[in-house]
Amino acid sequence: FIQIKPETVIVSALKKTDNKEQLIIRVFSVESKKTHVDITFSKIIKKASHLNLNEEPIEKESPLKINGNKLLFEITPNKIMTIGIEFYIAI
Repeated sequence: FIQIKPETVIVSALKKTDNKEQLIIRVFSVESKKTHVDITFSKIIKKASHLNLNEEPIEKESPLKINGNKLLFEITPNKIMTIGIEFYIAI
């Protein structure tokens, strides 16, 4: 279903939203430096966006790049990142 690289990036939450077909993933890095993250899903990604802890869209300096079923981004150390993901096929 999901594969995350590197192993120093930890998933703290993974859930489906109540009001729309979106998957929420919350991750953080245990590295002491900025880390490149590669998350691979079993479905093709349609859209991904940064969210706050209330799951509302926010602007971030770190862009989220989509490459088919992969989501690529950088995460800063000791920071929790929440991302909303929509797929072409409903989850």
